[in-house]
Amino acid sequence: MKTLKNSDLKTCFLPFVKQYQDVFRFLVVLFVCHFFWKYSISYNDDLRVTDLTWLGFVDISAPFAYVTQMTVEVVRSIFGFLGVEVAMSAPRQFLFPNGNTVTVVWACNGLKQMFLFACIILFARGSWSRKMWFIPFGVFVCFVFNIARLLFLIWIVRDYYHMFDFYHEYVTKYLFYAALFLLWVWWNEKLKYFGSTK
Repeated sequence: MKTLKNSDLKTCFLPFVKQYQDVFRFLVVLFVCHFFWKYSISYNDDLRVTDLTWLGFVDISAPFAYVTQMTVEVVRSIFGFLGVEVAMSAPRQFLFPNGNTVTVVWACNGLKQMFLFACIILFARGSWSRKMWFIPFGVFVCFVFNIARLLFLIWIVRDYYHMFDFYHEYVTKYLFYAALFLLWVWWNEKLKYFGSTK
């Protein structure tokens, strides 16, 4: 029986790793940063934005509250522009005439996805001068995508309340991650060394 030698493994495995090193880097950074976010932020209640801490002692409530409220205001303004009848029964809670309500919690303000995107590009290979404009651009794209996601989910609550959990937990969540992946693909395939030498 023929056995694989270390040289055989190197011949087979190393070229594969080298060919897809950017993909492996993307996945590692994504998962490490995801779990870092998950376990470094502490909170007592999903609905409150007044008791958030980072690493157990740094109070990060203020910036999260600001971004969450700004997101709510943008969503409310767009609904008003579109002529959708909706009221605010609480600072971050939308109330429809049929009595259905939905609250925008701090975890839905898009900051996590912005953080993940910034880390993915920071640790990606490529020009640092391009990273300095592509990261803010991608953060803005994440903000816009999150606004569109919330508009859709809040509309779902109005007419199809029973479908909210499915669209929130599965459809829009993974579409957001697909958008992050597409931004990375754009960076990796078109921008990282565009117009410069490697």
